[in-house]
Amino acid sequence: MYGLGGIQPVSQGKYLGLPMVISRSKGQLFGYIKDNIKRRMLSWKNKLLSSAGKEILIKAVAMAMPNYTMSCFKLPCRLCKEISSMLSNFWWGEKDNKNKVHWVAWKQLTREKKRGGMGFQDIQSFNRALLAKQIWRIIRNPNLLSSRILKSKYFPNCSVLDSRTPNNASWFWQSIMSAREELQWGIRKRIGNGLSTRIWDDQWIPNQHLGRPITTKPGDCQVQKVADLIEGYRWNRNLIFKNFKKEDAENILKIPISITGREDNIFWTENQKGEYTVQSGYKAIQAKNEQEGRGEREGIEASYRPRRTDMWRVLWKLKISHKVKIFIWKGLKEAIPVKELIWRRMSKGDPICSGCGEELETLEHLLLKCKKAKEVWKAAPVQWDGI
Repeated sequence: MYGLGGIQPVSQGKYLGLPMVISRSKGQLFGYIKDNIKRRMLSWKNKLLSSAGKEILIKAVAMAMPNYTMSCFKLPCRLCKEISSMLSNFWWGEKDNKNKVHWVAWKQLTREKKRGGMGFQDIQSFNRALLAKQIWRIIRNPNLLSSRILKSKYFPNCSVLDSRTPNNASWFWQSIMSAREELQWGIRKRIGNGLSTRIWDDQWIPNQHLGRPITTKPGDCQVQKVADLIEGYRWNRNLIFKNFKKEDAENILKIPISITGREDNIFWTENQKGEYTVQSGYKAIQAKNEQEGRGEREGIEASYRPRRTDMWRVLWKLKISHKVKIFIWKGLKEAIPVKELIWRRMSKGDPICSGCGEELETLEHLLLKCKKAKEVWKAAPVQWDGI
């Protein structure tokens, strides 16, 4: 385990590929990740690669390189942004040693393909998803040597989900604790005998925000554990309706109780098997971030979202070359630099089509409506009858 003890080595070094000493300057310490990715991308011939080829290299190689470090340590936000910027520059390409215009923001590129993005990883969100896996491992495997050491040092008398992070904690522990909120958001307790589940503090009620009761705890409340609400392997209806609001009471009565007296356990709500996976955690974090960032646009976008989602699903399922799919995607995202787009976004050049000199050079005009485009369609083996 890294940085658990108070003894500092004399000189900086690495153990199993990770820094042995975590200094204050995290950007410089983890800068080797950025340097490694940069060297790898410089070895690729950007001009000879199609967008589809770049996509594969970014996802399979560049984005996989920092995963090992990110599974143990939280990377600085600035470093994550710099890595994302490098990946974005590589994706859009360069000309005459200058980066081309980024017609679509990186944040949109990190959305799932079925939601209009390209499925690239958001570095910070994936970092948190990897770190949350460490907390899940401690919960699921408390008898592991690493789990026992961490428990004796940081949470000897409570759960890892309730522990506090001391100021002198190692960067490893501070890192995984920074992802605890993401894990807590999606976990619930599965009720068995109810002996280990606290009614007012734990997350155990389905269909409730964070799984906790919306009922305010009565000052003279006598029930503390879920087991207090169970009588003869059945819910005590009178006691439940006495202490909880109707909504809480109805949700509690829907929870099945173990007739074998098994112990309560924790499960992950974002996975059918109830087990936390990095991929399901990443999707949950991205969905939460998108939901929080949507804000006032929620009402405006709600009616259009299902239709747009269907459109993207259809696009990526087409049995055509992948680079053609990306070309269509760019067209739908207004990411193909036609004259009208350059003039509208950058106020440069002349927006009039140079082919016919009559109308604005939009993508639709350039491919379908221009006189020269129509001549090409007439000579082509595939006939185009218009939209």
